Amino acid sequence: MGNWYLLNNKEDAIAKLEKEIKDREKEAVKCYCKAADQGHIGAIAKLGYCYETDRGVNKDINKAVKFYRQAAEAGDPEAQIRLGFCYDEGEGVEKDFQQAVQWYRKAADQGSPNGQRCLGRCYFFGHGVEKDPQEALRLYNKAANQGDVFAQYELGNRYFIGDGIAKDTKEACKWYRKAAEHLDDSYIDSNFYPQYLYSMFAQVQLGNCYFKGEGVEKDYKQAVKWYRKAAEQGANEAKFCLGVCYKNGWGVQKNMQQAKKWFNHVSLSMIEDNVKDSDDEAKYCLGLCYKNGWGVFHEKSLKKAEKWFSEAAKLGHEEAKQELQSKQKQ
Repeated sequence: MGNWYLLNNKEDAIAKLEKEIKDREKEAVKCYCKAADQGHIGAIAKLGYCYETDRGVNKDINKAVKFYRQAAEAGDPEAQIRLGFCYDEGEGVEKDFQQAVQWYRKAADQGSPNGQRCLGRCYFFGHGVEKDPQEALRLYNKAANQGDVFAQYELGNRYFIGDGIAKDTKEACKWYRKAAEHLDDSYIDSNFYPQYLYSMFAQVQLGNCYFKGEGVEKDYKQAVKWYRKAAEQGANEAKFCLGVCYKNGWGVQKNMQQAKKWFNHVSLSMIEDNVKDSDDEAKYCLGLCYKNGWGVFHEKSLKKAEKWFSEAAKLGHEEAKQELQSKQKQ
């Protein structure tokens, strides 16, 4: 009875909060409309954003494009980026990479890090311009040095993989660290992602670098530190990695209860791609989760457990071999 009462109270509180947010969004739209009528360019751009994202008004991508274009032609860099993104994705306009490049360039030329990164991406993939990894790198650097976390994270990825540039894991870690240490989540990028998400992704990657000793000296304690930061923000891979560390006493005191706690916060099906090319211990732990029904959705599956135990056993994992032998005896 008590749990039912608490659950309903929680649902009522969430519904109330959602209504308050929607009411505030409607009030914001009214303010933007008044300011837009007086010719305020930023307000016109905000109206486009509201119509694109269903905030305070019913979603209408055609109206969004209309407002973006009006603000973009008046020189608003964020509107230029949003209009470029609409052309990039074919949202409200016919897909046109060259038009996207035109608008991204206008924003980039005004010093917008978001515009520089978007233009860099076009050069990297050859969308609307001739493919030019060096120009892409120059633009990513400009954006990253202005604090654009996505650009910092992307630079880390490019250096880590050696994609379009010479592989340099030390340089990759430098950029992952810059992104990982970013705390400001107030800025929303052209894909509607707050900066903290890219910071979180970078924290996972930096944790992996410390765990494997790639680009930095191998240090399990540092790996745990960055995994924990990312896990506390909701990163699925980081939660799994923390579970693995607690199970084995890597960088923390060995504690199976803590391992189980973190495993129970993992979406197992979402972690499979991460584990596929990983080491034997990660594969074994995934098998262990499926065997015991751990994970946020309690995805108990003896068939999947056997699959991952087999994968781990092929790599020489002794506990995985014992699990398979135990099953054969049943």
